[in-house]
Amino acid sequence: MRISRGKRNGKASVFAEFVQHRKKTCRNYGAAGLILLGGMLATFAVRAADNLPASVSGALRAAGIEQNDVSFEVWGVGEEYPRLTWRSRVPRNPASVMKLLTTGLALEQWGPARTWQTVVRRSPVEGKAVTLAVVGSGDPDLTLARWEGLWRQVYQQGMTHVADLLLDGAQSEGVTDAFDGQGFRAYNVIPTFLQVDQQTQWLWVRPGKQGGDPVEIWSDFPFPRQQWVNHVVTRAGPCPSLWREDLHYRIHASGASQILASRPSAELDRGLVVEWAGTVSQACGPHVWGLSLLTNEGYLAATFETLWHELGGDWEGGVHSASADAAWTEVALTESRPLEEILMDMNRNSNNVMARMLLRDLVQDSAVATAGSSSCDSQCVVRAMLRQRGLDFPELVLDNGAGLSRRSSISVDSLVRWLKWMQENSRYGREFAVTLPEAGIEGTVKQGLEELRGKRFRLKSGTLNGVKGVAGYGRDAEGHEVVLALLVNGAHAERAGAVERALLRWISSESKMPQPGSRLAE
Repeated sequence: MRISRGKRNGKASVFAEFVQHRKKTCRNYGAAGLILLGGMLATFAVRAADNLPASVSGALRAAGIEQNDVSFEVWGVGEEYPRLTWRSRVPRNPASVMKLLTTGLALEQWGPARTWQTVVRRSPVEGKAVTLAVVGSGDPDLTLARWEGLWRQVYQQGMTHVADLLLDGAQSEGVTDAFDGQGFRAYNVIPTFLQVDQQTQWLWVRPGKQGGDPVEIWSDFPFPRQQWVNHVVTRAGPCPSLWREDLHYRIHASGASQILASRPSAELDRGLVVEWAGTVSQACGPHVWGLSLLTNEGYLAATFETLWHELGGDWEGGVHSASADAAWTEVALTESRPLEEILMDMNRNSNNVMARMLLRDLVQDSAVATAGSSSCDSQCVVRAMLRQRGLDFPELVLDNGAGLSRRSSISVDSLVRWLKWMQENSRYGREFAVTLPEAGIEGTVKQGLEELRGKRFRLKSGTLNGVKGVAGYGRDAEGHEVVLALLVNGAHAERAGAVERALLRWISSESKMPQPGSRLAE
């Protein structure tokens, strides 16, 4: 079935008629026709703006957001026309709202029960020390706990002496600081087919009880060859909205204190120093913060070294990135959680690395990619998958599937049609909706939307500098399910929280299913 961009609401249909007769008007009346048409379009635009819900218009004015910088659409599931639409076909940067496309396509491609396996293989060459290979399959859920369990399986089989460890799938492509120059931030990690805990070190930060007390900072895992120099102190006063706004770090290789590093490198893998400075408010309490300080190969080697020594094993050789021989004997295996649980984790925490991993696997596994040209990139594959479902989003620019990009682009009309298609046509519509966090209760839509707790909105939010958006599902004033999307791109996008709340309030308290034959105005 093809989901067309056919009929809209009343004024949108009138607008379509204007466009449809443009050539005839221009041909018959020349310049005068153009002037007439321009006046009609201007009148249409004014009337469309006048029909925005008063609460939404008021929120836009109060936030200082230009109407041209915002797009939104509300459409009831199973309904023929959208209930409310404003600049809905304007391409905009969606930030993490783009994860909705990655999530739905992953469910469509694999189903909610899909899992990934990571295995350890043993070389057939006998000796006191064995050579092992770890083979990754792109598992987006390979935690340190499961990594430890993998090596415990090996050790318990009597393979206590390791000569060399081969990493199959560990090499990354791309530059970690390509997005914003923050090369040590966890969200900038480049995914690989063998990656543990998304190559991230999780740090605990705990301020003292009163101003002037030292702030404790420690890693939840003992990485070797790392030195921490901590000068952070506790300050009195309330906790700011960003608890770590005055917490700073400098990183350099051991023995090279004058050369500051900007991203992980092989030199840092051999030893590094982190110098901490600044303050944290006493009211902030303990927090966990993720940084990626090592290359992927360095991270895997460091964690293996610690875990293997804790188990009591010996390690004589090194760690190398290399392909494993498929004939080697499989000696240990760990399997991920089902895809649906991974997607719940990804969307609740807006995990960029997981989303990028899933898109990469979609490109690799897609029947479209294997049957078509080898040069078909991620956007090519996604467009083909959408066309198979009768959907065409010509304005779509898909960068990495996570929305962590300045190039990504999609319209709210396309977002709403995708959400609507998942509910009306997909076998996995229920599973898809459940992956989204509930507003005011959990994940990235918990803070700021507390007033909507219990209103049954399941939403994916997105935020970048100059970008703010939200999209998902909700219930109207009569309890009917609706699909919604709102994107703001502009200088004051950070103020759009009040606009989001106004739109969601209007949906839950005022929006109702149109009567048969009626079309609400744009």
